Amino acid sequence: MVILKKILINQIVLLSFLNIHAFGSSENKLYSVVPKGDSSTMISGVSSIASQESGNITKTRSKKAQAGSKGDIEYYKNAADAGDINAMSNLGAMYLQGQRVKQDYKVAEKYFRQAADAGNTSAMNSLGVMYLQGQGVKQDYEVAEKYFRQAAEAGDTNAMNSWGAMYWEGHGVKQDYEIAEKYFRQAAGTGNTNAMNFLGMMYWKGQGVKQDHKIAEKYFRQAAEAGNTSAMNNLKQYMRNNR
Repeated sequence: MVILKKILINQIVLLSFLNIHAFGSSENKLYSVVPKGDSSTMISGVSSIASQESGNITKTRSKKAQAGSKGDIEYYKNAADAGDINAMSNLGAMYLQGQRVKQDYKVAEKYFRQAADAGNTSAMNSLGVMYLQGQGVKQDYEVAEKYFRQAAEAGDTNAMNSWGAMYWEGHGVKQDYEIAEKYFRQAAGTGNTNAMNFLGMMYWKGQGVKQDHKIAEKYFRQAAEAGNTSAMNNLKQYMRNNR
């Protein structure tokens, strides 16, 4: 269970990262499930990094990047070379995932850093993920937390999730459910369904909040009705447990 929980925290943060950078349409999900009968049999649903909000790249592309076909990497490179911050961030995501290009963490880090230095909060969050995972850079929880904090304080809802997840698990910071709940709640307040789902889990288990299954159901239902598949699974589990 400890191993599953550590896998879970990394997937939470990666999920937050790719809420903006979504290229894939497949949906591989990781679930952390404990023995049946325990109050924590609720599924901790975490979607894969490549599946959430497919198509958001098209929405975030600048007009410069839109000039060419979606599959033409050269248009993104030209836009990035011309100073387009969103194109830099999107290229970073492409190289990180190996989508349309050969996977290259170093190149991904270069583009993310360029965009982050220019103030792109999504790129800041992405760099945080790379430092958390040690992808193309030396693993460094403090640096990861720094980038998550910068992006979150600038209003990036996915970074709020990432930052909250670090406190939820205690990666690079002292574990603190109350702080984790604070950032998950902030993100949920912006309509972030992943944050709603995790608030539901916190209320289900009584982590940093008074245990309340009705409130847990409310958050699972809100996220599920907005299309969050992990929340759908948690809601189904809740309904089975409360027949």
